[in-house]
Amino acid sequence: MAEARHDSDSSKWPTADATDGLFHGMKVHTKYPKPEVTFTQEELESKLSPEQFLVTQERGTERRWTGKYLKMDDDGVFSCVVCGVPLFKTDRKFDSGCGWLSFSDVVSSDNVALVRDTTLRERMRIEIVCSKCVAHLGHVFEDGPRQSTGLRYCINSLSLGFEKQAEGN
Repeated sequence: MAEARHDSDSSKWPTADATDGLFHGMKVHTKYPKPEVTFTQEELESKLSPEQFLVTQERGTERRWTGKYLKMDDDGVFSCVVCGVPLFKTDRKFDSGCGWLSFSDVVSSDNVALVRDTTLRERMRIEIVCSKCVAHLGHVFEDGPRQSTGLRYCINSLSLGFEKQAEGN
């Protein structure tokens, strides 16, 4: 079950006044980028479960340890549940012990956007959204595997679809 973390009114989403910056070479936006593709409320409600809608459109968070892909070990590609853009490959998935799906890297930095998230008083976080439709995916942190990128993309399973890789590929 997902929990709402932000109001669904996009005018209330994090829009800090600080200038855009860089995070490991990727631009961090202070405001949400304009989506390349948009869907009507009716299209989203028919395409997504209520929990997926809450996470992707209202910036919610699924409960720890409940993600359907958390324990999955099939080879394949995870994509945005809203628009289908490829986001993560299973070869970059790892068990961080945090209770959410964790990846050390994205398929392409062009497929995601980073947004400064100031909704927690105790710290600033970096939200990760789909660059095509601006669906909320999760957050990225600097406590990932050092032998890889050093990053941990902490992702809600509810924001993803999965395509299993064909045998022998």
